[in-house]
Amino acid sequence: MPGPDYRLGPGDVLDIQIAGRLDVTRQQFVIDPDGFVSIPPVGSIEVGRLTLREANRRIFEEARTLLRFVDVTVSVLVPRCFEVVLSGEVERPGSIQAAAVRRVHEVLLAAGGITPRGSLRRVVITRDGAAIEVDLLRFELRGDLSQNPTVVEGIRIQVPPRGGSVTFAGAFRRPGEYEIGADGGLRELLELTGGLVQAAAATEARLTRVLPDGRKETMSVDLTKALVRPGDVPLKPGDVLFVPQNVVLQDVIEVRGAFTGTAESSRTSTSGKATIVQRFELAQGDRVKDVVGRAGGPAAYADLRLAFVERVGVVGPRQRIPVDLHRLLVEKDDA
Repeated sequence: MPGPDYRLGPGDVLDIQIAGRLDVTRQQFVIDPDGFVSIPPVGSIEVGRLTLREANRRIFEEARTLLRFVDVTVSVLVPRCFEVVLSGEVERPGSIQAAAVRRVHEVLLAAGGITPRGSLRRVVITRDGAAIEVDLLRFELRGDLSQNPTVVEGIRIQVPPRGGSVTFAGAFRRPGEYEIGADGGLRELLELTGGLVQAAAATEARLTRVLPDGRKETMSVDLTKALVRPGDVPLKPGDVLFVPQNVVLQDVIEVRGAFTGTAESSRTSTSGKATIVQRFELAQGDRVKDVVGRAGGPAAYADLRLAFVERVGVVGPRQRIPVDLHRLLVEKDDA
C-alpha cells in the first residue's frame, strides 16, 4: 500500500480513524474532484496534492479544534486510477489504466514492454507541456528510482528508437550489447554495467571500430590509463570492446601488421599500407612460423627483418623479442 510520501489526489479512497477519549470512529472516504474529503463531525478538509503524511497532520489539526484528546490515522485503502498514454516503440501503444502507485517501468511492462527497436535509455515523460528524459537501464541495473518515477494524471510516456550501441565481450561482469549513454563515453557505461571481472587484463583491451568505408580498425586500449579521471574513451555505434582475462593471455596470440590475413582478419592501414589485426588460439607446440602461416603469411611489402614478438606477463614489463622472418621463412633457418 502507499507509504507516507504518496501524494493524494481525486479518486483516492482513504481509511480514516479518529480516536477520542471515549470512542473511536473509522470510516472510508473518497477524495472529491476538488481534492476535499468531508469527515463528520470535523467537516470538509482539502487534502489533494498533499502527501499522506501531510494529510494526516492536517486532519489531526482540524480534529483537535473539536476534540481535546484525539489521535488520527489516515491510510490509502484504494489508490486512484487514471489513463496513461504510451507511444513510440512500445509493444502495445495507446492508453492504459494505471494506479497512482505504479512506476513508469511497470506501466510499460503492462503494455508488453519496450520493443527490441526501442530505447531504454532515453524514455521521454511529458506532463503539462514539460518533458523529462529517464534512463530505465539505470533503473534495471542499479535500482535508481529517480530514473523510474511514479505515474501521475495527464502523463504521456514516449519511447524513441534505440540509439547506437556497443558490445562488451570478454572479462566484463555483464558482457553484452548496450545502448550508448547521453555522454557517449565508456566510463559511464562501464560503471553502469558493473565494470570488469577481477581477472580482467584491463591493460590489454582491444577496441574494434567500423570506419566510414566499412573497414574495421582495431586499436589497443589500456583501460587502467584511459579511464583515469577526467579521461574517457568516446564510443561510436558499432564499437566492440574486448577485454581478455589474465588467465588466458598465455593461450592467445594477437597478430598485427603486414600480413596477408584471412577472412576473419580486421583490416586497417599503417603509412598507407594495408595491415591486419587478428587473434589466434595457440596450440601446443606452436612456433612463430606456424602462427605466421595461420595469418596468411607476410604481405609482399613486409619488412621481414623488422618483425618482433611482444610478450606481456601478468606482472612485469613488456618484452620485445626481435624475430628475423627473412632468415626463418626465406633462408629456412628454424634456429
